[in-house]
Amino acid sequence: RVSSVSGFFSLAATLTATGDPSCQHACGIMFTPPKVVVRYGDPVDANCTSLSCHNVTGMGWESPYGAVRLTKNVSSLPYKIDKVKDWEITSHCYISFSDNQSQRHKILPITVYKMPANVSVTNPPEHLLEGVTYFLKCDVRDVAPAQNLSVFWLGKKGELKKETFSEDSFTPLDVASSLDLTPRRDDHGSEIRCEARLDVFPDGGAPLTMQSQPLVLNVLCKFLTFSHFNHHELEGILSHSSMTFDCTAAGNPKPVYNWSFASSTHPEEQIKNMNKAALSPELVLSGTYSCTASNTLGSKTKYFIITEAEGTLLLLNFVDSSFYLKVAAPRSQLTVVFVVIIVLACVVYHREPRCFMSTNKIS
Repeated sequence: RVSSVSGFFSLAATLTATGDPSCQHACGIMFTPPKVVVRYGDPVDANCTSLSCHNVTGMGWESPYGAVRLTKNVSSLPYKIDKVKDWEITSHCYISFSDNQSQRHKILPITVYKMPANVSVTNPPEHLLEGVTYFLKCDVRDVAPAQNLSVFWLGKKGELKKETFSEDSFTPLDVASSLDLTPRRDDHGSEIRCEARLDVFPDGGAPLTMQSQPLVLNVLCKFLTFSHFNHHELEGILSHSSMTFDCTAAGNPKPVYNWSFASSTHPEEQIKNMNKAALSPELVLSGTYSCTASNTLGSKTKYFIITEAEGTLLLLNFVDSSFYLKVAAPRSQLTVVFVVIIVLACVVYHREPRCFMSTNKIS
């Protein structure tokens, strides 16, 4: 029994002399702010605080910039750099003790950044051909740190591409991102930008951004397209009054128009307005009105064929393999036969005809 009691007192004395190990581990260092993000050339202000530490003799900062010598009888110690002049700064806060404890120290995380000097889409083509693939390049100059950088390509529908960089460098670098672009007709006039995003702030803070000047797409269309058939054309032919043939075409560069008229019964008739999208003859004659829309990339012709036979008026309008047949006629066998002949012509001369027919009765 005596031995046991003696052993108990011996253990208690040991704990009192050395201190509870769990209490020793509670001693720590806290930074305010926990991480420093500073723009190159700006000042740094931080604070180091000792947490639950005993027998502290003093605290200090070790750093090539803003070092603070051991300061006695303090539980916190500020750190300051008037102007950051280096891209990599290693600063330690340390605590010294009066007993046999080892000196404690902790590195303050410092990120020095620099926004790009310039973000630009370099050497963009003046014109883009529809359906042709182009290589676009975005240059981001003099940015740091590059490993925190992302480059986004932005178009009319949002994000087109994202690119990140793995360069492990604290000093500013020039980086580049590329985009393969195949423009379409409906991209004409839209804008493309590249945006540099520097994600340096901790805990999901909003990144710093810089955008290039917008690149406005000037898409040259290989093919011209015409507007749909106008129902007013049929109304005009029903009344034998003046009517308008619409040849409006979409294309880039803007198309020019050339009209002509051919008729076996009216060979002397000529068309005077040569470069207009619409034609409104004072008197509609039987024959073929043709309109050619053209630009530097190609041309297309649209035909308006007017036929009159025994009270049956036909307007046949076609471009390439697309036929638009409109009939204004009394109900008669001749009309039916004539319409059938025209439809068969669609089938014979075009493997995949697109014929659109509507009929109106003449009183």
